[in-house]
Amino acid sequence: MVQQQYNTLEDIARAKAEVWEKRQVKSEQLTKMLEELTAAQKPSSRREMVTNIIGEAVVAFDIFMTVRKLTKQYGSLFSIFRKKKKKK
Repeated sequence: MVQQQYNTLEDIARAKAEVWEKRQVKSEQLTKMLEELTAAQKPSSRREMVTNIIGEAVVAFDIFMTVRKLTKQYGSLFSIFRKKKKKK
């Protein structure tokens, strides 16, 4: 990254505004790409609809079993992220 010399507060404000505009444009592009990737695609046939439903059911079951395994091992889902206290 190139270091620029700022002589006045106006220079800093102008550079800040430029960076903000670039960030806004990139944020909008990222949001648009994310929406395109996560948009639900309508199945063109009944067969595709059934396979989509089965696939979603498998994912839901997998999530359920993973959470069940974690809660069984750690006691509760929130205790996974807690730091263990050292015994003195």
